[in-house]
Amino acid sequence: MKLKNVIIVVGLFVMALFSQTLFADAISNWRTDAENNDDVAQCKLGLSYLYGLNNVETNIGEGVKWIRKAANLGNAEAQYQLGMCYSSGTGVLKMPSEAVKWWYKSADQAHAGALYMMAVAYDCGYGGTKIDSLKASLLLEGAAKGGDERAQYQFGLRLYKANRQADAVFWLKLSAKQGEEDAKKLLQQISEQ
Repeated sequence: MKLKNVIIVVGLFVMALFSQTLFADAISNWRTDAENNDDVAQCKLGLSYLYGLNNVETNIGEGVKWIRKAANLGNAEAQYQLGMCYSSGTGVLKMPSEAVKWWYKSADQAHAGALYMMAVAYDCGYGGTKIDSLKASLLLEGAAKGGDERAQYQFGLRLYKANRQADAVFWLKLSAKQGEEDAKKLLQQISEQ
């Protein structure tokens, strides 16, 4: 029994060393490609620094730098992430209007997360956006169709409130499958009616 445990520990150690090497190689390749204006590599590198992913130590400034470069090259994910940075004040001054600007660019490329954030902006007038419920609903539907679980929940909730229960359940189930707790709760409430 002890030998089996030793083998497992040694195996885990070897896997950890191997994965660190793989991450280091990936980061090195991304950095090389990022320095050659590859927007996908810039975005991956930026996200790694921004969120401490892929065995990279979190460095907000470095993350925002690479995200901004990719966003300026038109990368939809980077534009969405830069909008999130401006919305929260992560590595930049908190500037809601700048957040909306970047989400708009990303949403124009059908990025589901950006579509959702633009829907929220139109719902409440965030970042100087003019409140427009119809535009918000259309963006929300696009985000839901794009797979954003928050949008699926919110779209399902709107359909539920509009007495379109079958349609609401469809979207709520999709959201719940992705782990959205509010969708699970509403589905439970609907099933108890």
